[in-house]
Amino acid sequence: ALMIAAAVLGIVLGLVMLFWPGITLVLTAVFFGVALIVAGGSRIAFALSSVSRPPLRLLMGVLGVLMVLAGALCLIRPVRSLLFVIIMIGLSWILSGIFDAVAGAVGGVAGSRLVAIIAGVLSVIAGVVVLALPGLALDAFVTLGGILLVVVSILTLANLPQSSPRA
Repeated sequence: ALMIAAAVLGIVLGLVMLFWPGITLVLTAVFFGVALIVAGGSRIAFALSSVSRPPLRLLMGVLGVLMVLAGALCLIRPVRSLLFVIIMIGLSWILSGIFDAVAGAVGGVAGSRLVAIIAGVLSVIAGVVVLALPGLALDAFVTLGGILLVVVSILTLANLPQSSPRA
């Protein structure tokens, strides 16, 4: 019953993502903001109550304050916070793509060097596209995410074990 409920919820959430992407993105930013505030608050509490060394306590306290501030910004300006996240994704794809391509070129990979180089180049291209078109990237992420959520949830329902009839 729990798997059925999770699959049905997945279908509903996927459809919400597909038909109301704007609301989905804003709610994502709000939930992310709340999560940052809670995580930051726990780090501040750790810093204030811990018997750890002062440098660790200071670091945790500063990190906690930064997380709370970032969370508050997500709640105050959810759309802008999403643009920041998408920019960070684009930058990370570019940097990891450069790393992968260079590692492939110099033989620093366990698998195929050619595959590493191609994957790195594609990652750089994807990162550039995301940075050049952040709004389109957000729309693409929510649309693809919604489609995948619906498909995976339907497949989950289709693959549930059949209950045997009782005599």
